[in-house]
Amino acid sequence: MLIASNRLTQLLVGASIAAGIATCEGRSDQMDHSIFGSSESDLKFAAGKLTYLGPQEKPIPTVLFSTVGYAPPLDRFALFQGGRKRYQNDDPGNIRRFSVTPREFHSILAAVRDLVKAPTGGRPDFVSLVLLEKDDQGGEFQITRADGPAFYRAVQGALDRENELGRNLLWAQERNVLPGQ
Repeated sequence: MLIASNRLTQLLVGASIAAGIATCEGRSDQMDHSIFGSSESDLKFAAGKLTYLGPQEKPIPTVLFSTVGYAPPLDRFALFQGGRKRYQNDDPGNIRRFSVTPREFHSILAAVRDLVKAPTGGRPDFVSLVLLEKDDQGGEFQITRADGPAFYRAVQGALDRENELGRNLLWAQERNVLPGQ
């Protein structure tokens, strides 16, 4: 029975990788578009983490957003990051969180799809966006400095009008990573 279970796991992991889905078994260095094709109902357990990776004189808070009622552990994101470890600004005391509905998450994905790119050189060099779906699927994307203003506008515009906390946290991070914009 254990052999059959291990074989089934191997087949499922192999199928996931073949489909372009990064799993906890390993980080994919290919841009994972699977989450961008998810429906609202697929996004009941989804999260995103925005971490600034550029030069800085003080820590810049990381912004973590997740669907209402879903709070993945911070270490789960590291599984999909370059080096498979937390980034400098990912200390637990430096994380700012807000919740979104599955509809908002879906709107965010649609708004940023063309603004994110696969990391070059193993890790992003400006802002990292790690997206998770159901704890075991995810991928890391980069936001370039040139796309930063459009990215932050897109995410803020995708939030419901009532989500002031989300807009404020994103605006604060944007102000820190793109001063004077």
